[in-house]
Amino acid sequence: MQAEVLSALLYRVKNSAPDRYACLVAESINLQDEPEIVGVVDATVQREDDVVRHLRGEEEYLYVSGIAVLIKFR
Repeated sequence: MQAEVLSALLYRVKNSAPDRYACLVAESINLQDEPEIVGVVDATVQREDDVVRHLRGEEEYLYVSGIAVLIKFR
């Protein structure tokens, strides 16, 4: 499962326009002042008519396709 998720993420990073897709990372500093990745969110700007018609005055929306946070930071 993790390999499939990573493969899909790499595909989106390589094949999406930078102003339409983002993989955002949250970090925490541990006691040794080393950054630790504690969470990620995968988001894309989309324009599907079936969704946009419910958003008055909007032409696009942000779709969060994945989110992960280490248990100790939830």
